[in-house]
Amino acid sequence: TEEENGVPDYSLFPTEERQEAFVRSYIRASKEGSGAAATVASSDGDSKDDEDKQVQLLLREVHAFILANHLYWGLWAVNQAAMEGCDDFD
Repeated sequence: TEEENGVPDYSLFPTEERQEAFVRSYIRASKEGSGAAATVASSDGDSKDDEDKQVQLLLREVHAFILANHLYWGLWAVNQAAMEGCDDFD
C-alpha cells in the first residue's frame, strides 16, 4: 500500500533455523541431482560433520549476497530520488 511503501517488514525474513533447513535440503537435492549418491552418516559422524560444514559455508555466502542485495537496492533508491526528485516527500 501507499503507506507501507519503502518500509521493510523484517518479520517476513526467514529465521536462521529455516534458512539452515532450506540450505540443507538444497545441498542434499543438489547431490542427488548431480548423480552423486546421497551420503549416509557413518558411525563416527564424518558425513554429518561434512554436511554441517557445507551448510555453514553456503549460509555464509548467502549472507554476503544479502548484504550486496541491500546495498544494490539502497543505491537504486538514492538514484531514483536524484532522478525523480524528493520535493513531495514528507
